Amino acid sequence: MDVTDQIPLSEDPDIKIALINGDGSSLDAETGILVWDLSLKANESKKLKFTYEVRVPKNKNLAGL
Repeated sequence: MDVTDQIPLSEDPDIKIALINGDGSSLDAETGILVWDLSLKANESKKLKFTYEVRVPKNKNLAGL
């Protein structure tokens, strides 16, 4: 079974977004899509976590984004 999620993307080259921890997922850098390929038994559950960071220059105005 595949589970998908997405990290944000920036069209502004000054705003950098980086995946810090994908918890075993694969990342498509062009779309920001994360995919986990899981094999779960009946009634089994799994928590998936991911972490990303957003870097913005101090002088950048984010209003209207």
